[in-house]
Amino acid sequence: MATTRYVGRVVNRADPKKQNFPVLEGQPVAQEHAEAAFEAQERLQNNIKVLKTEFKIYRWNPEFPNIKPYLKSYYVDLTTCGPMEENSSLSYRRSCREGTCGSCAMNIDGTNTVACLRPIDAHTTKPTIITPLPHMFVVRDLVVDLTNFYHPYKTIEPWLKAKKPPEDGREYRQSHMQTERS
Repeated sequence: MATTRYVGRVVNRADPKKQNFPVLEGQPVAQEHAEAAFEAQERLQNNIKVLKTEFKIYRWNPEFPNIKPYLKSYYVDLTTCGPMEENSSLSYRRSCREGTCGSCAMNIDGTNTVACLRPIDAHTTKPTIITPLPHMFVVRDLVVDLTNFYHPYKTIEPWLKAKKPPEDGREYRQSHMQTERS
């Protein structure tokens, strides 16, 4: 029987549960809970089904003016999805991922919303349709021209204004004491 040394203890390779929890040796209750968790995790991994959902995404590239805008279907496995791996040529904006900046604003299933806060409905049989904001000019795919959106911001200036410019001319710096105080 093959054995492995682990911090001065001999661990049996044949029993994967004991191999994963050598620290709990001599702690029967903790070992029992850890083994139950290990078995539950194994059961989950064996029973996970593939959750694929269809996204129909608006595509248009100004570099090819002869090709009209179209909806392209992407089938995404929601159990393993992460960064855009299906098609890295898809253009869209994102920034804060907290729903505050509005960069990822788009139309999802007929509702103008920010994509970073919109949950994916995994239990639907119909595709999720994603298009750019309908009242703006499309630059490419899901990216729209935000000039008309930011123009009013310039006129109302919704940001903090200082009475005098910073000493170094770059920015106002906050000391550690000021940070702790706030």
